[in-house]
Amino acid sequence: MGRGINTTKSWPVVKQIGDGPWLVDTGSRIEPRQRRRFSNEVDADKFAAEIRKGHLIDGKATLTTHQRDEFRLAVSTLGQVYSEVSLVDVAKYYMKQQALSGCIELP
Repeated sequence: MGRGINTTKSWPVVKQIGDGPWLVDTGSRIEPRQRRRFSNEVDADKFAAEIRKGHLIDGKATLTTHQRDEFRLAVSTLGQVYSEVSLVDVAKYYMKQQALSGCIELP
């Protein structure tokens, strides 16, 4: 099972390019992939922290306040299990169970 978007400190990647600028890279975990260069590590870390919180990508809000609250509640509900499964896995399982019970029709 996949982990979904990793919201730990290790994602998005923040690294220095040689002796030059610092790069923040979301990888392919979100679409479109985001890469942004910064002249210093502090600014790069701040930008990465905002992405982790779901606040911005390219200056645009990615999640509403309600969606962020739902995400936090879902992660806290899963507790330690969240280290093994993603919310996408949980949603897919739920949808499958609902379809099997006849409550919903899957597309």
